[in-house]
Amino acid sequence: MFGFKGQLGNTLEPELEGTTVQAEVNAGNVAATEAEGFDDLRPQDFAGAATGETHTLMTEGIIVPVNSITTDTETLGDNDQTGQFRIVFDVTAFENDFYIADSGVNFRIDGGNGSETINSVLSATADEDTTGVFTVQDGDTETFVLTVEVDPGITSQYRLVLDSIAYSDQTNGVTAVRTQQLFPESDFRTNFQTIQGS
Repeated sequence: MFGFKGQLGNTLEPELEGTTVQAEVNAGNVAATEAEGFDDLRPQDFAGAATGETHTLMTEGIIVPVNSITTDTETLGDNDQTGQFRIVFDVTAFENDFYIADSGVNFRIDGGNGSETINSVLSATADEDTTGVFTVQDGDTETFVLTVEVDPGITSQYRLVLDSIAYSDQTNGVTAVRTQQLFPESDFRTNFQTIQGS
């Protein structure tokens, strides 16, 4: 078992807000390892490597828990010429109220040749205090549903990937925007779906 101990100060410099950190031990730095309480272990007794999960340093913002993600796909139309992709996710605000514009959920479609017609709709349990802007109050969790329809020019496999969420502490949702990158990508995407070209 490997443990990592670190300490951050009580404040985070503004330029470090949103920085990601990850702990890693590999053959190059294992020689510097000390085993606390095990005086009979020497650096040459250690072997292997370990990589921890990525963590984001924030004093306020939003959290999108990986365990809140659900996805589904289906095809519509007589000849399966429209693909519908859906990602459901929770957003929790901490240390402030935050606002997410309906254009603030950034996604991409993998597959095809770029000739697709793409339409998207964002809905949420959050209130729209301003039209087209969802309010997530400090300490609250709201559920968002991103639905994307793809009408492709060619038959291919497609999937929806949720890349990031832009949010603001301003009620219009677009001033002084911060961006929460979503990772790992594998947790924020649908399965591939074959859609027939029109």
